[in-house]
Formats: sequence, C-alpha cells, structure tokens
Amino acid sequence: MYPSPTPMAGQGTLGAGRMLLLGRLGQMLSGKARLIEQYVAERVKNALLELGHDTDEDGNSSIDALPLPLMDADPFVEAMQEPVEAALRQAAQRLNAGPGGYTPEKIEEEVHAIFAELARVAIEEAFVQRMALAEIDLPPEKTGGSWARKYRRMMAREGRWPVPPETSSTGG
Repeated sequence: MYPSPTPMAGQGTLGAGRMLLLGRLGQMLSGKARLIEQYVAERVKNALLELGHDTDEDGNSSIDALPLPLMDADPFVEAMQEPVEAALRQAAQRLNAGPGGYTPEKIEEEVHAIFAELARVAIEEAFVQRMALAEIDLPPEKTGGSWARKYRRMMAREGRWPVPPETSSTGG
C-alpha cells in the first residue's frame, strides 16, 4: 500500500530522511502560500485604490469625499435603548458598592469607563446607520460583497468615502 510516515524497524535513516524531506517540503509550500497571499492582497489593494478616483503614493484621495448622510434620530435612539439601559444599570451597581455618601476614586473610574464604552458604542452605531444610508444610494453593480462593504467602511472612517458622483465616473 502506502509507505509508512514513521520509520519501521530496519528503515532507520531512510525513514528519518523521508520525514526531514517532508518537513522541508511543508516549510517551502507554507512560504510560497504566504508569498501568494501577500501578492494577491497587494493586487486587490491596488485595484481598489485605483477604482474611480485618483490617489497619491500613500493612497490618499485627491478628491474630497462627501459627508455621510444624516441619520434619523428615532432609529438611533431605538438601537441605543438597550445599551443605555445596560450602562445605567452597571453604573448604579458600581455606585451602590461605594460606602456612605462619597464615591471612592476606583468606583468613579469604573463608572467613567462604563460611560466611555457607551459613547464608543453610540459612535459606532451612528457610523453604521450613516453608512447604511450612504450605501442605499449605490447602484446595484457597485454594491459588491461583504469585502466591498468593509472596504467602503474603512475608507469612510478615514474620511475618503463617499466620493462625489461627478468625480467618481471615468468620463468626468
């Protein structure tokens, strides 16, 4: 059948040599896979940066991005109700842990951290809602898959998306 991957009695050096060879072959293939992965990632990045607008050597857009659309307050408030209530409950629990009429510095820092996290969640929720509104206006052929959505969000965080329609076309 198939040769045994471990040396058998009488194979000694031959089996060990085979294992060493297989190990080196595995290392070479792993290195090649990493190089291919880096090459493909670089090609995809370059193709994305060249889509629709000019960039400098650092990948910065030479076109001013449009502001993201304004979100409606009602969906934002609705989405934030649960995180706000959870943060208030956590803060109340921590504040009740303090003795008497004063709040020790450690508890105060913990309460600040609770509300700092709530602020981070609120900022992220606002960003997600504004991105969703901006993506609604994209023509179907430009929506792409999840990787395109992630790329647009990365660009928007850097203030480089959405690109004005008149400058994003190849004819303008």
